[in-house]
Amino acid sequence: MINKETSGSYSPENREHKTHGLSPEKTFLFTAESILFLVLLYLVITNGGVTEALHLWIPFVLGGIALFLTSRKIQ
Repeated sequence: MINKETSGSYSPENREHKTHGLSPEKTFLFTAESILFLVLLYLVITNGGVTEALHLWIPFVLGGIALFLTSRKIQ
């Protein structure tokens, strides 16, 4: 007997289980927001604090706001 849950066959149920119910668009936005956060954290650490890195944050903050608004429209 072949177990359908562990077989390599493709079905919408298997796909949804593997992606935890997220569509490809939502998965991309979640990944992009995670990367954005890590870049901001890196800028703060390498520049010695929030005040010195503030001028570098502006494009990233605007990009994060755009990602957030886009993700709200997709939901």
